[in-house]
Amino acid sequence: MSETCGSWPKPSRYTSGITFRSCRHCRKRGSRKRLSSATSASRFWPSRSTGAFGSADYVEIQELEFRDSSGVDLTDAGGGTAIESSHNSSYVAANTFDNNAGTRWQAGANGKQYVGYTLPSAVAPAVLTMRAQNTSEYNLVPLNFDVLISDDGEVFGAVLSVPTLPAWTQNLQRAFDLSGDGTALGPSIDGQANANFSSTATGNVSLTTTQPDDIIVAIVHTETTGSNGYRPVDSVTDTAGLAWQRRAQYQWAGGRDSNSNTLEIWWAHALDPLAADTITVHISGGNVDDATILAFGVTGADIDEPFDTNAALPATATGGASTASTPSLASVATDAARALILAVSGSPSTGTRNAATSCRPASTIRSSTTA
Repeated sequence: MSETCGSWPKPSRYTSGITFRSCRHCRKRGSRKRLSSATSASRFWPSRSTGAFGSADYVEIQELEFRDSSGVDLTDAGGGTAIESSHNSSYVAANTFDNNAGTRWQAGANGKQYVGYTLPSAVAPAVLTMRAQNTSEYNLVPLNFDVLISDDGEVFGAVLSVPTLPAWTQNLQRAFDLSGDGTALGPSIDGQANANFSSTATGNVSLTTTQPDDIIVAIVHTETTGSNGYRPVDSVTDTAGLAWQRRAQYQWAGGRDSNSNTLEIWWAHALDPLAADTITVHISGGNVDDATILAFGVTGADIDEPFDTNAALPATATGGASTASTPSLASVATDAARALILAVSGSPSTGTRNAATSCRPASTIRSSTTA
């Protein structure tokens, strides 16, 4: 069957997750085979909208990716063909797989339309990602859709049926487990590293991640004794050349020697997975007495607005007796329905003495599945 057939594929029967071949130009008479809806290795992977749209009767998608279990986009290897039910003007299916934020696919007809990819050989992607436009037309992405598969381009089965999603936002990317129930994936930790340093103004850790489009977070706690003063973070750099920015800074004094403590949260967006990336924090004001770095990747976060929009976050609490070992932070609330909550505790003690005060900023990473 030709992959350039103008009417391919048009499944006319769709019941309980099963589709059947129906192409008037290419089908063999009397052939109607049933394809299991279980996830399997296949060449043809169309994504079909099923009737719920953001603000219009037609569909528009900026980018699709079919990723393997290690996060590699299988369409980047080339050798395949973008497929579609229709397109409008120059907004062809290939735009959806070109890794270009300035292009998009737009269906040329209303109603149920599809866009997808024919791979050069049978594979079983683990995750589908879908990104909305970085323009005012972001809300033309479908609110529900199916992902279909086929071995021959004639018989199609559904491997994923996505129920109605929350509204899309500009440039939002959502990820879907192709063996899941249609619920978009929430954020999760992707690699972590930590290190201590003392009597210096720089410290570093080496971080490796496995997924693209991670949010990389670095949490730094510095401490000086007595009247030596605070040691804030001046900047964060890394060998991958990421653009780092400060999320929050907290400073407090306390403990046996009225130690000066600074706790900061920094973050960056990593387009590609990191391989032994050296993350270095640069301290201002002189050497620290003691300091700690914790760095980790978060996959599945909203890469443009990764942190929850709740105005009460990050939240903090200070206090506690010198013997307190379980400081707490109450009434943490998020705006996002699916969020990864992060909490750290900074201790101003020296030696083996317990903390006299503690500072616990709690922040959340917004899921890429929520608006």
